[in-house]
Amino acid sequence: LDRYLIYKFDLSGKENFTLTLEIFQNYILECSEDLENWTVLADYRDISSEHITTGGNNASITVDPATQGINETLYIRLRNTDVTKGWGGAITGFTMRWTD
Repeated sequence: LDRYLIYKFDLSGKENFTLTLEIFQNYILECSEDLENWTVLADYRDISSEHITTGGNNASITVDPATQGINETLYIRLRNTDVTKGWGGAITGFTMRWTD
């Protein structure tokens, strides 16, 4: 119930990098460059107080690390809005784009 996923993206040599995540359920999506300081990108609680157990609240979130001041390594963390309940955030897919 209080678990989370962390993805690491090496941005070396990638100009104009963006990451689009397809997520749903009871999500909090955050980014960091150092695994210590996290910035919330999306929090389902800002949209609804309903605890979702059936899906249907799909969201597409695009992350531009440069606008967050991240240039070398991007960490993305997905966690649960309520660690006393199940049905935390889930990723159905993601797309990376950049220029060399």
